[in-house]
Amino acid sequence: MKTLHLEIPIEMRRAELNFFHSGKYREGYDFVSQILAGVEARRFQDERTNTRVGSLQLLKGVILTTESGPDADFEESIRLFQHWTPMNAEHPSRMERHVVGRRMQYLGKVLKDKGHWSDAARELGTFLSQYAANGSMTEGCAAGDLAQVLIEIGSLDEAENALCPQLERRIAGLSQKERAQVRKNDTMFLEIQMAECRVLQGRYREAEDLLLELKTRFASFKNLWHFEKGCALFVLIALARIPHLQRQWTSAVARWEEAIDYAQAEIDVGAQRGRWGRDSYFVALAVLSLADALYELGAQGDAQALEKARSLESGAEGALARCVRMLWMLGLGTYWPDFVGKKMAQRRAMDG
Repeated sequence: MKTLHLEIPIEMRRAELNFFHSGKYREGYDFVSQILAGVEARRFQDERTNTRVGSLQLLKGVILTTESGPDADFEESIRLFQHWTPMNAEHPSRMERHVVGRRMQYLGKVLKDKGHWSDAARELGTFLSQYAANGSMTEGCAAGDLAQVLIEIGSLDEAENALCPQLERRIAGLSQKERAQVRKNDTMFLEIQMAECRVLQGRYREAEDLLLELKTRFASFKNLWHFEKGCALFVLIALARIPHLQRQWTSAVARWEEAIDYAQAEIDVGAQRGRWGRDSYFVALAVLSLADALYELGAQGDAQALEKARSLESGAEGALARCVRMLWMLGLGTYWPDFVGKKMAQRRAMDG
C-alpha cells in the first residue's frame, strides 16, 4: 500500500509507450481500466494515491474521445470526469488541486472535439487563468485548444491574441537552427494553430512560410509518434488549401496528392491500417478536395484532369457520406468540408 502512489505513474508511462504513441487508444483504455480496477480493490485513504487515481480517471475519459466522432463515447467520458473527487472536496490538497485543473483542461478538449464551442471556451479559459503553470506543456496545449475554438467561431483576432504570448515565451530568442529542433508537442501545436489563423486571415505568405518550416521539421524527426503524424498530415492539408483558396490549381493538385500519399504511406500502417485509408474521413475529404481542384483545371481545358476528377468524386463523396464528421482537426470537420461540398453541389446543379 505504501508504494501504490508510486506504482501508478509507472503504469501510466507503460500505457503511453505501449499504446498511445502508436495510436492504439482503445487498447490503452482497456489497459488503464485494468490498472484502475486493481487500485480500487486495494482500498486507499491517502491524498497522494487519490491524486494518482484521479489522473487515471481523467486519462480514461480523454482516451475515449481521442480521434473519434463527435458522439462516440462522449457521455461515458463526461461520467469518468465527474466520477473522481478530492478526498476533501472543499479543501483539496495541492496535488489534488492539480488534478482538478487538469479535469477542466481535458473537459474543455472533449467539449471542443464535440463542437460545444462556448462550453469548451469556458473550461479552457478557467484552466488557463486559474490552474495552468506558466510555460508548461499543459498550458500550451490548452491555449492551442482555446485558439481552435476561437478560430472555429470566427474570432480570429482573439485567437491570434491567445496564441502570440504563448509562442513568444516558447520560441523567442531561439536561433533558426534551435527552432528547427523544437519538437515539443505544445509548441508545434500552437504554431499549427497560428498558421491556420493566418490562412483564414488571408495572410497566405506568412501561413505558408510557417507551414513549410513545420513540414521540414516533421520530416527531420525520426520515428514520429502517431499524434505527430496526424499533425504532419494537417500541415500538408493546410499547405494544399493555400493554393486552393488562391485558385492556383496545378499547385493545389500536387499538394493534395502529397497529403493523400502521406496518409497512405505513413499513417495507414501497422496498428492504424484500415483507419486512414481513402475511405476514412480525413483522407476522403482530401480526395474530394483534389477532385474539386481537378474540376477547376478541367474547366480550363485539361480533359485529363476532368476525367480524373469525375473518377474521384463519387468515391470520395460516398466515403464521406458513410463517415461521421471529425471535429478534432481544426476546420476539417466544419468550414472546409462546407466550402468544398458547396462547390461540388453547385457544379452538379449547373450540369443539370
